[in-house]
Amino acid sequence: MPGFSSVGTFKIFIGNLADKTTNADIKPLFEKYGKVVECDVVKNYGFVHMENEEAGRNAIQNLNGNMVHGQPIKCEAAKSRKGPNTPTTKIFVGNLTDNTKAPQVRELFAKYGTVVECDIVRNYGFVHLEASGDVNEAIKELNGQIVDGEAMKVQISTSRVRQRPGMGDPEQCYRCGRGGHWSKECPKGGMGGGPDRNGFRDRMFGRDPYPPPPPPPFLRDRLMGGARFGNYPPFQDYDSYYDRRGFEESRDLYERRFTGMTGMSGNYNTGMGSMRDTGFRSGGQDYGMFSRRSPPPAGNNGRFGREGLVVGIGNPLLDISAAVDEDFLKKYNLKANDAILANEEHKPLYDELIEQYNAEFIAGGSVQNTMRVAQWLLEKPKVAIYMGCVGKDKYSKILEEKARESGLNVKYQYTDQECTGTCAVLITDNGKHRSLCANLAAANCFSPAHIEVPENRKLIDDAQYFYVSGFFLTVSPETIQSVAQHAFENNKVFAMNLSAPFLCEFFKKPMRAALPYVDILFGNETEAEAFSKANDLGTTDLKEIGLKISNMEKINTKRKRIVIITQGAHPVLLVKDGAVTEFPAVKLPEEKVIDTNGAGDAFVGGFLAQYIQDHSLEVCIKCGIWAATKIIQRSGCTYEGKPDFAPV
Repeated sequence: MPGFSSVGTFKIFIGNLADKTTNADIKPLFEKYGKVVECDVVKNYGFVHMENEEAGRNAIQNLNGNMVHGQPIKCEAAKSRKGPNTPTTKIFVGNLTDNTKAPQVRELFAKYGTVVECDIVRNYGFVHLEASGDVNEAIKELNGQIVDGEAMKVQISTSRVRQRPGMGDPEQCYRCGRGGHWSKECPKGGMGGGPDRNGFRDRMFGRDPYPPPPPPPFLRDRLMGGARFGNYPPFQDYDSYYDRRGFEESRDLYERRFTGMTGMSGNYNTGMGSMRDTGFRSGGQDYGMFSRRSPPPAGNNGRFGREGLVVGIGNPLLDISAAVDEDFLKKYNLKANDAILANEEHKPLYDELIEQYNAEFIAGGSVQNTMRVAQWLLEKPKVAIYMGCVGKDKYSKILEEKARESGLNVKYQYTDQECTGTCAVLITDNGKHRSLCANLAAANCFSPAHIEVPENRKLIDDAQYFYVSGFFLTVSPETIQSVAQHAFENNKVFAMNLSAPFLCEFFKKPMRAALPYVDILFGNETEAEAFSKANDLGTTDLKEIGLKISNMEKINTKRKRIVIITQGAHPVLLVKDGAVTEFPAVKLPEEKVIDTNGAGDAFVGGFLAQYIQDHSLEVCIKCGIWAATKIIQRSGCTYEGKPDFAPV
């Protein structure tokens, strides 16, 4: 019946609210007509729970059309959102723009069957299509279709909540659709809670964004009306306890919500992310293809997003980016899609770019770019630390300012021997190709002594993940070896990037010295082929190259090496446990590709942002692809706004 909630209160829908309307504006209006059990304003609408029907009906009669912030509000008894019994298939729809609305998406799917429900949540959403519809054809035809200028992503949803239409009512469990309990307490069990097969109860939070619904009136007075529980004081502020907005804001998004469990292989603590995403099942050995099979790094204190969790060390550079023609490349003996270190013949090109082209200055350097993208996705400052050497000049100040703005904890080493390093980013063929020519300058002056400074040594000791680029092999292989050895001795994760084909050939010795310590190796197709040639692997097949690299000597035998090879618009290759898995990349229309310069750095940043949160490798790679796709639509390795990546 309209108006009656599942917990005995009278629920009122309020609509047509101004953007600045808050609980404080609405609650006093309704309190004139009776006790307000709960008041929740959600953007331009909301809900009010009155203690009884008489008070609720009276409030509706008097407040419907009442002016609040210059707009007449709409008041009516809320209707139940129980869904139909028709079997449906839940489909994930992603990469939507802010302009894409539910009716537009619903219309696209309507030709493939009856759309029972369509909800858009920010830049992604879900469609419930009747099971009798042509679901496979819908996914095949609509995945990649351009909607409002973006390639829409369509796939079967893997979400375990709201699996049926009509399960969006905040008073109902998101797993079974019934009232009276949270999804974490759902008797259906699974990963949402309830007694499990081993006879104990999950203590982790479910997916409900709200506290439990208020008790019915006959229990409320007994529970909240000054009653004491043991030595605990009585509840004094009943309304504030059920204020949803305050509850949501108090959550730490990076807190592991699961305190550990027994009966799991290895008997080590894990978090909700690893339980949900990696395929671990209590008391069993079914890890799943994309699971994080190895035990987590030692010393992980259960907080994915704590400060200083990951350290990146590389060559900080000020990127000077400009679109040039083929003649410019020929003039300086450069090639498209190449990456080299500058020599004497290249020195004049930097001034020429600044004086004769519309050059743009961007805080850069491969590892610094990766750490910036990771920070953007993590949305919590100082999770990542970055180290490198810069000069004592105005450019280093610009670099540090830009890096700190992105949330990085920058620990530069300063030198007065050289100026801050620069990198010419030469974009050709309307953004399809780019050539990098780096003058490392001060970046070349990094010394291993910097990581032994007490403050920096503590950061190294406290971190759990490390990332270096192949470019840093040209500067301080001693530092790489020192950090790699520390990671090995403390069972921490050490990742490295091949970075450029010439490194595989001309810096083969330090690269091979570092490789036994590498847990995760990144590279693109040309770098992988160059590595194969330099190390006599005897093949040009990328899958075989990945398998052979993964099986090369590894010192830390507690986890097997993972190799990831990107191929531009072609599938990403994941090599793990002797198997190769392909992940399709998003192919954008040519007119949307602005600059591919930061694609590789962004991919690793997206991957690491999910990896350090203990997500599955599948989610990590999908986030890497998502980040790279976003970055190449802008000039340089830049981004704007909040990230909208949604693991499914």
